[in-house]
Amino acid sequence: ECPVFQAVGRPSLWKDCTATIRLAFRAWLQERHGDSPGRQLADLVSNRHLFQPDELAKLKSAVPPLARLVQCHLGHVPPGEEENLLNLLCQLACNVFSVLDQEMRPTGALGIYLDAAQVNHSCCPNAVAVFSGAKLCMRAVVDIYEGQEVTIGYIDLSLPRSQRRLELLHGHCFDCSCERCLDPAEAHLEYTTSDGLLCQSCGGARVLPPAGDP
Repeated sequence: ECPVFQAVGRPSLWKDCTATIRLAFRAWLQERHGDSPGRQLADLVSNRHLFQPDELAKLKSAVPPLARLVQCHLGHVPPGEEENLLNLLCQLACNVFSVLDQEMRPTGALGIYLDAAQVNHSCCPNAVAVFSGAKLCMRAVVDIYEGQEVTIGYIDLSLPRSQRRLELLHGHCFDCSCERCLDPAEAHLEYTTSDGLLCQSCGGARVLPPAGDP
């Protein structure tokens, strides 16, 4: 990977190499030259046909700089490879993890975790993805019984239902129908800020106590 990036010596090309493009190129290299017996990137869904037009346009704009890296590596871009690269970018958009620190804050790094990517989303999950450096672990947040599906949250779960569903639709291409989203009570509550709730029926707000207070 590094020799290829070093070969892209022109600043005009370097400025287009975002974290997503670098990750996509590493994934492309692994898929092309790797010999892992486990899950493959091809196992992940791309949902390309489900992306909103504006989101798909953003992904298409990343294809040319990614193709330039492929050209630096191979000496040419194989016929039809741009379509494969767009499909790869769609796979990453749906399945990539943002690496978090010990305080669960984004570090700015992105990672592909093929096994963890198989875990479905819920707005009331029974597990959470935590990181030790770049290593991802699944940690239960409630008791999980034998045969019960393990779920995690793909987004900020403190958001109101309407915003959660919008983010999931745009970023992960599905309309959430988890137990929490289908709860009628969710339709009458919206978060105004991180420390209060707004009732959509009466418009009244109730301030919640700070975390740690009785």
